[in-house]
Amino acid sequence: MAFPFPFPIPAAIVLLSMAVGWMAIAGTVAGQDEAVLTPAKDNTLYQESGSRSNGSGEYLYVGRTSGFDGTLARRALLKFDLERAIPRDARILNVTLTFHTSEAPVGGSGTEIFVLRVTRDWGESASNAGDRAIEGARAQQGDATWTHAIFDVATWQNAGGDFAAAPSASVSVGRPLTQYVVKSTEALENDVQLWLDAPEANHGWILIGDEVRESTTRRLNSRFHRDEPSRPRMTVIFSVPTSSESPARTSAFEVEGIAPNPVGASGTIRYVLDRPQTVRFIIYDVTGRPIYTATQHGRAGENGMRVDTGILPSGLYIYCLTPETGSRTCRTMTRVR
Repeated sequence: MAFPFPFPIPAAIVLLSMAVGWMAIAGTVAGQDEAVLTPAKDNTLYQESGSRSNGSGEYLYVGRTSGFDGTLARRALLKFDLERAIPRDARILNVTLTFHTSEAPVGGSGTEIFVLRVTRDWGESASNAGDRAIEGARAQQGDATWTHAIFDVATWQNAGGDFAAAPSASVSVGRPLTQYVVKSTEALENDVQLWLDAPEANHGWILIGDEVRESTTRRLNSRFHRDEPSRPRMTVIFSVPTSSESPARTSAFEVEGIAPNPVGASGTIRYVLDRPQTVRFIIYDVTGRPIYTATQHGRAGENGMRVDTGILPSGLYIYCLTPETGSRTCRTMTRVR
C-alpha cells in the first residue's frame, strides 16, 4: 500500500512515557468490558516552522494546506492514558478511534487519514492559536513542534515526528463536517496491548493526512473543544481473565529484570515462579516487531534466562515474559556496544 507522504517516513525510535484522561468504563457482553477514553494530551505539528504549536487550542489539523510553496503539512498527535481505565492483565479485543471534523477546504475533495504509533515522548503546553489554529501559535516551553518533541528541550530524531513506518489504521474522510470512526484493526489492538503491558512505551498516535495534494487539510476538534461530546475519544473493548483461567495470577510470577541494563553482548533475565511451568520470552524492536523468541521451562523459585544480545544494534528494546499461569510482564532494556 502506498501512502501519500512526500516527507521521509522515519524508522521508529522508542523512548518512554504515558499520560491522559478517561471518561467511563461500561459493561458489554459477558466476560467483556468497555473503556471510553479522551486524550491526556494532543497537539498539532506545523511543517513550515519549528516554533509553532497549538497545545491548548480547541483544534487539531491534519493534511496539507494550499498556498505558499505548497508543502505546508499539518500532523496531529494524540495520547491516551490506559492505566487508570483498563486492568493491567486485560486482553485487548477491539479498539476504535473517533474524531469530529469542523472545517474542510472550500472545493476540496475527500482524503485519507492514517494513524501511526508514535515512538517517543512529546509535549503539550500553553500555546493557543484560537480560531487561527491552521497557522498555529508561538510554541511555549514543553510544546511539541515540527522539529521539537518537547520545545525547546528535545528534538525529534526525524522532523515531523518519530513514529512507526507502517500505519496501524486509516479512515476515509469526506467533505461533510461530522464524526468519523477509525475501525479496529489488529495493529491498533496490538498498539494498545503494548501500551498496557509496557506503559513506558505509550506515546500515542500521530494522524497524518494526504500530504501530496494541496487543500487536503481537515480541522479536528481537540480535547479542549468547548463541545465535550465532539472531543476525540478511544473506545476499547477488553476481557480480564478470571481466577479459574489464571490460578494464583497475582503471586505466580515476578520479573526481576535483565542484568546488566544497559546490556552488552549478553544479559540474564531473572524471574520467580511459584510452580514449575514454561515461560515464553520475546524481544521487540523499536517498531514493535518481534525479533527474538525463546522458551524456558522454569522451576519453582528463582530462575535465570541468559539472552544473547550481541546481534542486536544499539538502541532501546522492549522484552516480554509470559508464563503459562500468569499475565505477561514487559520491561525495557538498552543495548550498548
